[in-house]
Amino acid sequence: MGEWFTREALYELVWSEPVSRVAPRYGTSVANVTAACRHALIPMPGRGYWAKRRFGKTAQRDPLPPRGPGMSRRAFVGSLRQRWTGQRATESVEEPVEPQFPDDIGDIEAAARARVGRPRLPALAARTHPVIAGLIAEDAERRANPHSWSKPRFEGPEAQRRLRVANGLFFALERVGVESGFQGHGEPRFGATVGHTWVPISMVSGH
Repeated sequence: MGEWFTREALYELVWSEPVSRVAPRYGTSVANVTAACRHALIPMPGRGYWAKRRFGKTAQRDPLPPRGPGMSRRAFVGSLRQRWTGQRATESVEEPVEPQFPDDIGDIEAAARARVGRPRLPALAARTHPVIAGLIAEDAERRANPHSWSKPRFEGPEAQRRLRVANGLFFALERVGVESGFQGHGEPRFGATVGHTWVPISMVSGH
């Protein structure tokens, strides 16, 4: 089976009854439900929570944190095979006509700035991010082969400055668990996977 939920709906589901009961209802495993919650930053009841509930004791829920930047408002409960073999037709959550965004964008921006901090721009020879190191090595190979149709991408001071800026930015994003990269097909561009979203990074040349 497998099914789509909003983060809020899945949060209510896993805090309303044990995940060992939830999983069979949707034709999946406890591991898949747990993975869906982890992927969507949904906290789950800890050890002892259901025992307290059974004996009528007070058991506090962990609050649902706001979505992170780039994170989807939905989560899929099921296996990867279920997700990509026709399960989209059985989605139980319809998008509203006018999407609602309960998280304040100012709060999200402030939290992101606080986590990333102030990026530094180390010299490329001193400290090089693996993605940037790969681009430098690739350009060196292109330069060494005079018969290659592929010319170096980062020639000249302006291009080298772009590499240095990207290098510092990638290290800053790495501190908060964001994966950075470079897409070389079509129009080459730097970018980063923020939450569940690929975000291209544009660098405008100064005048």
